[in-house]
Amino acid sequence: MQHTHRVFQPTCIALALMILSAAPGDASAALASRILNQNPAGVCQAALPVYDGQIRKRPKAIQNEGSSPAFVTCSWTAQGQLGENPGNPTAFAMFFSVNDGQPDHVTCIAVLGMQGQTIPTYTRGTDLHSAGGVRQLVWYPEDFGGSGEFRSALINVSCLLNPGVGINASQLSFKEEIGN
Repeated sequence: MQHTHRVFQPTCIALALMILSAAPGDASAALASRILNQNPAGVCQAALPVYDGQIRKRPKAIQNEGSSPAFVTCSWTAQGQLGENPGNPTAFAMFFSVNDGQPDHVTCIAVLGMQGQTIPTYTRGTDLHSAGGVRQLVWYPEDFGGSGEFRSALINVSCLLNPGVGINASQLSFKEEIGN
């Protein structure tokens, strides 16, 4: 039994792609709110090799187990692009705890975009309580001069973790087109 295979000519493929790309988009497509939760072991790391001996990446947290402060840098993967874009994140949060029984404080600076872009940065801090529990830091587009979504899909944070302070989780909020 012989099998025949239909071979598409490059001009047919190009024509089909042109027709599909020219089809009008649905301007009334609905957007649904979504949240991407992520543990910090996948998105955070010690900012310099000198801090590597202090920072422990555990499955559920990244924590300073050393005896002096250490910087940690975190970067998330997100959809979207430069400029206010409906696919860009609409908020992001980080969750912290203190695990050595001493009240503490954490300070982080959020940076949007990549090297060479001039998008404002924004600093946030919170007090951590020795009785346990988790505290969060949340950033919104308004913190960076935006309105509905961040002006970049690239979100980066640098945090100074004192001994005993850990990052437990992060959340990235965004809108996703779901059709009509």
